[in-house]
This record gives sequence, structure tokens and C-alpha cells, in this order.
Amino acid sequence: MSIKSIFLFCLAITYAGLWASAQDKSSVSSKPELALEARITTYLQGGYDLGALYYPKGTKWSFGFLVARHDITGITKEWLFDSNNHDALDMRLNWIASFLSRYHFAAHKEGFFAELGLGIEEFRVSAGAETFSNTNGFIAPAIGYIWYPWGRSGFYLMPKVNGVLTLFRADEQTMAHGTTFRLKPFFATPSFSIGWKF
Repeated sequence: MSIKSIFLFCLAITYAGLWASAQDKSSVSSKPELALEARITTYLQGGYDLGALYYPKGTKWSFGFLVARHDITGITKEWLFDSNNHDALDMRLNWIASFLSRYHFAAHKEGFFAELGLGIEEFRVSAGAETFSNTNGFIAPAIGYIWYPWGRSGFYLMPKVNGVLTLFRADEQTMAHGTTFRLKPFFATPSFSIGWKF
């Protein structure tokens, strides 16, 4: 059994366990709610980011969709890509689209949560006039924390760390001047978001 198969199996078992525990409906919301959120860290990288989430009534789950794009600079290049010369490359996440599901450990949905994201993204890597674009899928389990400074709705802050398992990634590419690069099979990405729950 490959490492990827073992990882996916463990992920499925974890997800099933979270789903089962979510059937505890004590103190959960009695009405559906919506939220919009954006990762500040994405805007700091010259991009945009917007997520929308739906909180069904009577459950500890929430579900959503995220779109984003941004530059990849500095140490982030090394987090995401293997290369023999990161400094020679300009990198950008052209776009990302992801479906999200979150399990909130507290019934009131403030505090820690576990998340699973499934999506597709396109990276662009260039050096001078030469450019490569590669599209891949990903599975992104995450752990995060939601804090409402003024009650349990309205404005919130959310630090989060994703572990990203890339799917269908392209083979190693070589630029004309000899620089090589390839998206890593797994990497971690921290983020910090602000949001508003209606």
C-alpha cells in the first residue's frame, strides 16, 4: 500500500469519525447562518481571496467554497516547490477553487475546528520570457481557530494551518537556462483570516 493510499484511508476514517460525533446536537444553532471570510495573508502576497460558508441549523458542521489568487514570493517558494534555483523563478498561483467542510468542536462554533478542502489550482512559473502553467488537484486537511471578539456572530478572526496533498502534479520542468522546478507532493501553509458571520 502506498503512502498516498494510507494517507487517504486515514483521512477517510477521521472524516467518518468527525461526522459521527457531529450527530451530538446539544447546544447547536437553531437557525442556518452564512459567513464571508478572506485570508489577510493572501492580500499581503499581492492577490485576492474570498470564502463563503453555510452553517446548517442543528449541526456542528459548516460547508463552503473558496476562490483565490496571489504571488508566490520569498520563503513561500521553497515551501511549495522543489527547485535548484528558487531566486531565478517568478511564481504565481493563477487561481484556486476549493470546496470546504468544517467540523466545529464546540456546538456554538467558536474555538477549534477541523477542516477538509478539496479543490483544483493553477500555478504559473516564469523566468524571463519563458513561462510554464500547471494545473493540479489537492486535498487539504486543516486545523484552525475561530474567535469572535464581540459575541458569537458578526466579526471574527481565524488563524489556520493547512496540510496540502497535491494530486496530478506535473513532472519536473526545466527552463531554458537550466533552472528546474516541481510542485511538492505535500506542503503546509499557515494563514490568517478575517470574517463576518450573519
